[in-house]
Amino acid sequence: MSPWGRFTVRGSDRIERDLAALADGIAAAAGAALAPRDYRTLIMMGGYGRGEGGVDRRSGVERPHNNIDLLLVTNGLGRRDGELKRALESAIAPLAAQAGIGIDVGTVGHLRLAWAPCRIIWYDTRFGHKVLAGDPSYFKNLTRFSVDRILASDARDLLVNRGTLLLLNEEILEHGTPGPEQTRALVRHAVKAIIGYGDALLYFLGAYHWSYLAKRSRLVAHPAVPDRFKQLYSRACDYRLEPSAGGFADVADPPWLASLRAELGAVHAMCEATRLGRPALEWPDYPDAALSQSTRDALRNPLEVARAARRALRQVSAGGAARGATPVSFRLASARDRLALAFPAVAYRLGNEAVRETARLALGARDREHATLRRAFLAEWGHSGDVNFGSAAARLGLGSSTQEAA
Repeated sequence: MSPWGRFTVRGSDRIERDLAALADGIAAAAGAALAPRDYRTLIMMGGYGRGEGGVDRRSGVERPHNNIDLLLVTNGLGRRDGELKRALESAIAPLAAQAGIGIDVGTVGHLRLAWAPCRIIWYDTRFGHKVLAGDPSYFKNLTRFSVDRILASDARDLLVNRGTLLLLNEEILEHGTPGPEQTRALVRHAVKAIIGYGDALLYFLGAYHWSYLAKRSRLVAHPAVPDRFKQLYSRACDYRLEPSAGGFADVADPPWLASLRAELGAVHAMCEATRLGRPALEWPDYPDAALSQSTRDALRNPLEVARAARRALRQVSAGGAARGATPVSFRLASARDRLALAFPAVAYRLGNEAVRETARLALGARDREHATLRRAFLAEWGHSGDVNFGSAAARLGLGSSTQEAA
């Protein structure tokens, strides 16, 4: 057995040895490229860090299904993060090329992490990682990253993050018949979305866990989860661990997509009903309930109050599109809050005109047509949600429609 433990659930001894050798190489490269004084720890996170990575079998050859995710915790606030990231990426580039696998490097400053709120990613990472260099107990000692301290708003953002991938799929399909790379992206996005929705639901049911296998077991056994979604989630988990050639072959089929939207919309409504304390929540009531909660959350934190005040002043001075909407709460909402507010109307093609109008105002879109709202959402997502979204869209052959507000 490798000192790193297992990297995959279903991989053979050969792929385990290959990944162990890659981990050894990364550790050695990091030791040569980085000074010990510059960082606290370097870890492998994500599926392979948890020992639950996926394995892709093609023509009898096993390959890692996902990229390797590394996180470098730098000293201080992270002012040199960019420089250290580039040094590490340069050092491991030959290893990635030789292995034929993507290796993604993230950085975070030690002091920023010390003050960071408990998010899902930090809870997951604390319990599921492999230390490649530096302090071997750094993340284990971050005891405040516990499941009971995860922010409800972070679980809400998980829904929006993963659901946005399905909006990107809509853009791909509207651009014509997808090629091989785009088809793989369609499947990858659908699988990530389904798993992300299931993970968020587990959080709101009080059953979240850092392990993929434990989450699957808990979701399938939970009486509050609809049976059809249990089957969908299990199917996505199977694909993540070991993708099959015909897996999710219906990903571009309009009836299947409509069914998927309905399933995920129902899960999203369950989650938000719990977060907002509104058991009978319907989507027409969602904007007011969500805005009220965002305002309460902001007012609990003096720093957020100051930030919200600056946002409101900027909107007033700029004559922002949201001026005519729900007065104070709309202006106090952060970019993330506004994206979450607009998302249900866009993702599930809700027909309620008041809900669609709120989405239009939140996104600054010119009208309430679905394509207009979707593209305005994706443009705002690229600006405020995921800074890497633009490059991802470009790799998939999508034009400026995803970059500019409609």
